[in-house]
Amino acid sequence: MSKMSDWAIQLEDDFWDTANKVVGGCEYFGQFVKEMEPFRDWLGTHNDQEYCERLRDAWDNYWSDKQ
Repeated sequence: MSKMSDWAIQLEDDFWDTANKVVGGCEYFGQFVKEMEPFRDWLGTHNDQEYCERLRDAWDNYWSDKQ
């Protein structure tokens, strides 16, 4: 793999590591989206809809275990 591909994969891994740390401190989905906004570009080319869908999946997965 090229260095650029490795870097892009690492950024996405870092994004999800951060998301997994942030999600538990958020009281509602909108807050989670806002907290993750500084890291938005770490996911690369995802459009806004796909970005929100992926965050929604992470939100739902996290909170489904807590109910």
